[in-house]
Amino acid sequence: MSARESDLAGFQSSRRKFVDAISGVPEDALAYLSPSDDYSLGGLITHVNAILRRYGRVLDGVLGDTASELDARPIDLDKDVDNARSGEAMTGPGRAAALTTLAQLHDHMAFKLGTLTDADWDRKTPVVFGGSEEPYPTSAGDLIGWLTGHYEEHVPHVAELLAGWQATATA
Repeated sequence: MSARESDLAGFQSSRRKFVDAISGVPEDALAYLSPSDDYSLGGLITHVNAILRRYGRVLDGVLGDTASELDARPIDLDKDVDNARSGEAMTGPGRAAALTTLAQLHDHMAFKLGTLTDADWDRKTPVVFGGSEEPYPTSAGDLIGWLTGHYEEHVPHVAELLAGWQATATA
């Protein structure tokens, strides 16, 4: 198995773990927002979608013009607007809709990434992200690694927030 194939498999696996974790949250808990957190339990899906959308757009830009530097700062501003809603309460139907969006955004990335050759996988493009004036050499492999790690970061986060909700619900 190539590094590309392994990375793609890890991306799929990490998504399943996140979706399984957030799907197991009771509907009543989706609105829970810990006083020390930026994201409500349901808002974690909104946040993950904002990041998937961001890196999907970065990937489209990187693949669209391989010879130029990509200015991702406008993409990052859009991500910040999307992400601002991550603390809001969510309902069961809202979770279903957000998970549908997550599937679409994830599948877009997986499809695009699945079409790349190994050489394209590792090719670095200079990308200027928000908060920096200097370009960061970014490859498709980098993007999928960041997204995989992002999913995996929020699996235990779901459990922590759920435990917080359970503690307040029984108090």
